Amino acid sequence: MRALKAADGRHVRLTAAGRWGGGAGTAALVLGAAGGLRPLFGVGAAAVLACAAAWANARFGRRPGVAHASLPAARFVRGERPLLHCAPAGRAGAATPAIRGTLDDVLPDGVRTLPFAGRGWTAAGPALPRGVWRLGPAVAEYHDPLGLAVTRTRPSPPGAHFTVSPRTPAAVPWVAEAAAAHASGAARLDTDEAFEIHGMRPYTPGDDLRLIDWRGTLRTGAFHVRERRGGGSAPAAVLLDTGAEDGEAFETAVDCAAAVALSVLRLDRPVVLSGLGAAPRLITPAPEAAAGLLDLLARVTPHPGASTTPLARLAAAIPNGALAVLATTRDPALWRPALSALSAHRATVVCLHAVPAGPGASGPRQFAGFRVLRVRSVEDLAGLPAGR
Repeated sequence: MRALKAADGRHVRLTAAGRWGGGAGTAALVLGAAGGLRPLFGVGAAAVLACAAAWANARFGRRPGVAHASLPAARFVRGERPLLHCAPAGRAGAATPAIRGTLDDVLPDGVRTLPFAGRGWTAAGPALPRGVWRLGPAVAEYHDPLGLAVTRTRPSPPGAHFTVSPRTPAAVPWVAEAAAAHASGAARLDTDEAFEIHGMRPYTPGDDLRLIDWRGTLRTGAFHVRERRGGGSAPAAVLLDTGAEDGEAFETAVDCAAAVALSVLRLDRPVVLSGLGAAPRLITPAPEAAAGLLDLLARVTPHPGASTTPLARLAAAIPNGALAVLATTRDPALWRPALSALSAHRATVVCLHAVPAGPGASGPRQFAGFRVLRVRSVEDLAGLPAGR
């Protein structure tokens, strides 16, 4: 029996078991009637009636579809498994539906589609990849208790868009240490190089005691500290290398870039995000700055084989004294000229080398002027950069 479409948009069809049962029952019914074999006739009649009853129940029974599907929030973190809620289109009957649908990638070059399924009016979503997604149409399927017929309801309208942000830890401790070092006038995390005096200001808790100006303190009767020119105003820089293959290592690199940038914003300092497009993006501390940053990074896509030259040029423009962090999946040696040049400008330079999860070799190779931290997951950022 072919699938039939009811007036309310539902599709009703017999399953393979229903079709075989109906066909065999019809044959038994005919042979039993022709040969006078009552048992065979009875079995055939029972099979035909069972298939007819299953189809009629599927066709005329109360089988509400999905009015709309929804999620509990509009923003999630990569790897989350949200629970989708479906509202029935009408009064639900005794039958329990199987819910099926898709999540559709809405980025300009997105071709990904993720299926979801569940029993009842809720469905467990898949582990969400980073990106911008939309709830696709959802349908309810009702199966006959004997497995003879299936009712598939009309698809629901597409749902709302939602964002899946990179996964970030609560804080990256060494970012705060580096920012404090620059604000107090230290040129590097591990040296006591001289700095250019720009002025003095009152002492605040947390300032480097080496910067106290004792002459000004004795003259005014209050502690004063010296400031380096540009030490606290230069924004930190986060460079994301998108010239990588799509995969877990690239997602880890994006997570690292987000974690470092958010840590800078939490310190009430600006950050420049480079590598996302033609021009760097300056993000200043504001109530919605973190959400805007995560939205930017949620839309990043890899460009395998891209040249390192454009990002290296952006790195060369980083202001003197600024904290610079590069997140990459490629060999840090490729970035040695650019990062070494940054170090010559007295910037604190860290290369976060994202690699696939699993057992690895000994520590990463270190280079003069910058530090390399091998990262298998964003949680590895809690450690200080190698060579500290």
